[in-house]
Amino acid sequence: MNIEKVHRYPLRVIVAIELLSAVAVTLASVRLGRDVLRLLWSIYSVDTTLFAQLPWLDDLVQAINTADTPAPTTLADLLPALLWLALALLAALLLRNSLPMVRTSARGMLVAFVNDWLPVPWENIRAIKVTEAGDRYVLLVETDRGWLTGWHRWYSFIYRLGFRPAFLITSQISEFDDLVKTLLSEADRVARTMATGRQVELQEGASSPLFRLLLSPLSFFAQRSSQHDGAPPAVALSGDVVAGEYPRRIRATLTWTAAIIAAVAILRYLTLIMTYLAITFPAVRRLPVFNQLDLRLLPTPWWLLVEAHIVLLFLLGVASFVYHLLPALEAHSKGLAIRRLRRTYMLPWSRLRVMKVTEFSENSQVVLIQVTHGLPVDARIVSFLYDGSLSPGIIITTAISNADALLQRIVLEVMRHHEETGDTQAPPFQSDARSDLLLLSVQSTAAATRLVEESRADPTTQQIVVGRLLHTLPAALGVAVFPALMLLADRSLVQHILPDGRLIVASFIMTLLALLEWPLVSLATAALDEMSGGGEEGARPLYLYPRVQQPRLFLMLAALVALLVGAQPLAALLWLGAIGWSFWLAAGLWSALYEWRGGQLIGGGLIPVVFQLILLIGYLVVRG
Repeated sequence: MNIEKVHRYPLRVIVAIELLSAVAVTLASVRLGRDVLRLLWSIYSVDTTLFAQLPWLDDLVQAINTADTPAPTTLADLLPALLWLALALLAALLLRNSLPMVRTSARGMLVAFVNDWLPVPWENIRAIKVTEAGDRYVLLVETDRGWLTGWHRWYSFIYRLGFRPAFLITSQISEFDDLVKTLLSEADRVARTMATGRQVELQEGASSPLFRLLLSPLSFFAQRSSQHDGAPPAVALSGDVVAGEYPRRIRATLTWTAAIIAAVAILRYLTLIMTYLAITFPAVRRLPVFNQLDLRLLPTPWWLLVEAHIVLLFLLGVASFVYHLLPALEAHSKGLAIRRLRRTYMLPWSRLRVMKVTEFSENSQVVLIQVTHGLPVDARIVSFLYDGSLSPGIIITTAISNADALLQRIVLEVMRHHEETGDTQAPPFQSDARSDLLLLSVQSTAAATRLVEESRADPTTQQIVVGRLLHTLPAALGVAVFPALMLLADRSLVQHILPDGRLIVASFIMTLLALLEWPLVSLATAALDEMSGGGEEGARPLYLYPRVQQPRLFLMLAALVALLVGAQPLAALLWLGAIGWSFWLAAGLWSALYEWRGGQLIGGGLIPVVFQLILLIGYLVVRG
């Protein structure tokens, strides 16, 4: 076998990494440059000599001086900007070298790092750890000390809190299978030749929860677990009780996410309260912590108190929802026990109404169990996200231990109760009641194709029917309302301005403008299809486009949470991410509906992107 090969990553991957690194360093450098200029101007004042010849300089200086943060007055005030730049440089260094080019030979490997090569002999490979998600893989190759740099310890730490020097290999690298076979065969050959006794194997049990989540959120939350994933024992039966609990990776992810949101919410609450005290009582401004607050002249300081409680309640509600999203369950003879943080809810089998199933693959399903009553309010949000209904619900994924036994027990008990009571209003088990929102979020192309096929099966979807449009309106309105919510939250809960009639009107107009995306994009693509010789689909894009775009809600909701905690740059990035996701979703729809390819598909996908970018610019203008 010829092992003299060079393995590279696709150009699109390299370009994406370089762009992200450049953006991070550029933003941090701009922030440092802004603070340096403001410090120099506070010491030496602004030289206005060139303002007459270059009028735009005056506007630039005013824009820099009107930044949200106070102007630095000493060199120590530059420390935050310097720390952000150092962090950006570290992130760029690690990111640019995270997926290195690899050269193999009979003696070992050469691993690219900072425009150079690092030699790694075959006998110095210690372990190869594998993270798998479907047909995608991430490998962490650990080596002995002295062959890689100290920076490479970061990859081991990010992978699974390790400290050994290592580098990453993903399945996107060229000739991935051949590279893995070469690593194993050559390491084994050298071990036998040198009699080191070190056997290098693929450690499939040493997977990384982070990379598994990044590779496939569906696999992370819904795929059946093995003992390697830290799952509970496969059998958890005690008498007539069937218990189910989620693997450690899922419990830890939800717990830590909820804890971080709650901690940030409390910190934000205390900051707003202290800001109110500092504005109202000037004497406390000299105290520690109070003297570091960003104080501004506000027309209604009391609004800070109201704002603090609104933000705290909303964020704690989000934290509670995340923490209880996938609870542990126990099926008893009397009913279904749901374990939450503060108490266990015992739901009699008579309260369980229906089970709805969304199947992603043979090993990945999501089940919604809806009940009549007896659960907290956040259980209704679960049903709303699943299919838009408002009945209290519980989400179960096949990642839970004893998934088959638990679900079978629930199905049997629910069907037995329906038979005993003669309830025929709705079938208790609905295997076809899928969640389009979940399917579009993780399998957008296949889900869009299914929606198109169902639409074509109904000839009336070619015509504009008012009743059908009204049925589609809630989906379109759900996507359109978020820019207005961002504007309302930004002005009233971030800039601390008491909401008035003008803000309400501006938010209403923003909603109407965002709602125009639905007809404008649908009719524009229909016109393009007709110009290219099609036109047989008629009004179908009007009914399909809002439904396909619904997954954007997840990123927009995350952007709203980031905005409320004071992370405006993160909120902007998430909003841009939602705009980018709209391109992917629209392209999948146009490919399935019109069979567009190449430049025509890219152009059709860019139509909603252009509209949303214009809307984002309008938001920034109104924000002031």
